Amino acid sequence: MKNLALIITCLIGVVGKVWGDTHSVVNVLMTVGGVGYNTSIVRELRTRTGINLVVRDIDDNAFLYGDSLEQFDAILMYHRDNVASDQERDALETFLDNGGGVVVLHHAIANYLDWEEWWKDHVGGL
Repeated sequence: MKNLALIITCLIGVVGKVWGDTHSVVNVLMTVGGVGYNTSIVRELRTRTGINLVVRDIDDNAFLYGDSLEQFDAILMYHRDNVASDQERDALETFLDNGGGVVVLHHAIANYLDWEEWWKDHVGGL
């Protein structure tokens, strides 16, 4: 549960930095898939007041195209994907440019190794 507390703190910190105290609910997209994942994180986050959690499997990557991310304040990446399509890159860059926040968990730190700008500039380097 210590790890979950850290995740929640990161989410609130990332989103709070973007819009301060003007919102009462954080809309979070949690990406899963590519490898097994700890479902207790999903269950626990869904019990938290102030977090509207939407979970999507990376195999349904249509949510990473176009303006589909506009409804979210933050993305909690908990999926594993080696390659970022041009559409994914555009959607994520637009999301970040518009003030969206990203928290990268566990194996997701190694996502998009084909996209140097992602892991070097946005995630913090490897």
